[in-house]
Amino acid sequence: MYEKLRSRKRVKKITLEYEGEVFEFYIKKLSYKDIVDAHFKQEEKEGSERTLTTSVYLIVRSLCDAEGNPVFKNDEEGIAEVMEWDIAILNKLTPEIIAYNNLEGSNPLSPGQND
Repeated sequence: MYEKLRSRKRVKKITLEYEGEVFEFYIKKLSYKDIVDAHFKQEEKEGSERTLTTSVYLIVRSLCDAEGNPVFKNDEEGIAEVMEWDIAILNKLTPEIIAYNNLEGSNPLSPGQND
């Protein structure tokens, strides 16, 4: 009965340009658990490392294939991979994920009012 309320299968395709190449990503709607986990990951860090950790974690949990399946086997694998990416990609992906999940506002880890 509640299957439709699960966020895993709602997917959006994002196209980003980076150094003259076009990259396609799929992101999924995050579950409340994903958002809470990101918050706790953020609490473990200090200063600018907090923001980077949250961004990386949100990217890892959001990236998926066209059917909404995660692209990484687990968070550790995803974090290790994404931490190697150019910061320019993180800076382009993070706002897309925040906007798609209505996480904008004074507290980016509090869901927005509209959805």
